[in-house]
Amino acid sequence: MAGTSLIGLFVAFCCEPKNQIPRNLMPALFGFIATTISICCGLNMGSPVNPASDFGGRIFASLIGYGVQLFTFHHYFFLVPLLAPIVGAAIGVYSYQFFIGFHIPKPITANINKVKWDMDQENQLKQVSESSSC
Repeated sequence: MAGTSLIGLFVAFCCEPKNQIPRNLMPALFGFIATTISICCGLNMGSPVNPASDFGGRIFASLIGYGVQLFTFHHYFFLVPLLAPIVGAAIGVYSYQFFIGFHIPKPITANINKVKWDMDQENQLKQVSESSSC
């Protein structure tokens, strides 16, 4: 749950339009942070960041003959790595929005010097520039 909340927090950070992260850089950042968190948390928790990494193995093992003990062991513990990442991702995204996202100022998008073209009386184009302040 902690690893998935960190991934959710980082994805919310990257997808925030106020941060102005280039879109072509996002997949590399997502892969880097997911790999880093999986490596750091994998030794302690077995990397339950992705529910498919635990649940898929349990399904395969039950199909080859290990039975339903994989699902009933420790009072149905298999539900924890299946549901905790979903809750963790939601906690990560909401914690980003609450602690960081609401406090980032919006980028200034006002055009300082607008260049306009206008027709004069002889039907000639002339450049008219307007200066506007923020």
